[in-house]
Amino acid sequence: TAYFGHSVDDNVYAIDTRSGKTKWTFRTEGPVRFAPVFDGGKIFFGSDDGYAYCLNAADGKLVWRYRPGPANERIIGNGRMISLWPIRTGVLIENGILYTTAGVFPYEGLYIAAVNAKTGKQIWINDTIGDKAWGLSNGGRTAQGYLVASENWLYVPSGGNLPVSFDKRTGKYGRSLSLR
Repeated sequence: TAYFGHSVDDNVYAIDTRSGKTKWTFRTEGPVRFAPVFDGGKIFFGSDDGYAYCLNAADGKLVWRYRPGPANERIIGNGRMISLWPIRTGVLIENGILYTTAGVFPYEGLYIAAVNAKTGKQIWINDTIGDKAWGLSNGGRTAQGYLVASENWLYVPSGGNLPVSFDKRTGKYGRSLSLR
């Protein structure tokens, strides 16, 4: 089975690789911009609707969904209604923990979170990056791209800027990476 998200019709698809037939689809309320992650019989992904999702890989049924952003507010983005805090990164699963982000408008707030991958319960959230003071001193970072992790750090790509790091255990901001 191949799994993929679609940024035009807001669906995640499961396709039988032998026959090419669709096994199931799951619709979100916004574009799915990054590839889903398969782990332990589940599919994990984020959407521009502001939610991270966990689906049963066999039948596409919702197991849980989690919103890192503070509210369900919507705005027009690329001619469509999306969350004010869309998930514009891939999700990362490691040791039973899902890491995700929300937000692309720095002054509306950016959110980095760790969630129990089995239950969808929040472990920690960093909601301190994205206010005007932080943005002015750190170049107005946005969370966009695939997440990467080392033993202790979660690296969050940030659009046209260099990635920033967060402690995987606590979510505490580490530093902005530099080219030096």
